[in-house]
Amino acid sequence: SYVCGCSYFVIKMKTIFIMLARGIVARNILRTDVFRVLRAAPDVRLVIFVPPGMPESFRDEFSSERVILEECDEPVYPRYRKAFEAVLQKLVYTDTARFFMKYGGRWTKKRAKNKLGAIAGHIGAELISRMPLLKRPLRFIEYRVFPDTMYDYYFLKYKPDLVVATTIKTKRDI
Repeated sequence: SYVCGCSYFVIKMKTIFIMLARGIVARNILRTDVFRVLRAAPDVRLVIFVPPGMPESFRDEFSSERVILEECDEPVYPRYRKAFEAVLQKLVYTDTARFFMKYGGRWTKKRAKNKLGAIAGHIGAELISRMPLLKRPLRFIEYRVFPDTMYDYYFLKYKPDLVVATTIKTKRDI
């Protein structure tokens, strides 16, 4: 805050969290005019979450007084949480998910080798996605049984005004 003439102005710094889980995402975010404009804005602080072990050249290029790089590990989930998340993902069974279920993809490689398993997975996903009453209770269970506290410290420390999730399928962004 500062005083100008007889008026008193308060300039509040806006804090933006940006999650970077992969190199290609870093390029798509940090090599844009949007990043250059935000970085140059005097009332914006960017807190960028990166995987551990970022090269010093990366830090030299992108960090500054108002661009803070926070290294954090990838969350590791136990087997029962992964199984629960597999059910949650089927609540929204999109055309893209159907395509991957049918033809295989990064998250269905094992299932794609087994045609019977792929068919059973597709039928199960179709059934779950058509039960909208499941969404609220399953989300409640997720929130109560599997609370994510990994970033609590950062939310308390920086009090962000905006969080940008760049890759909505990664554990970091979820």
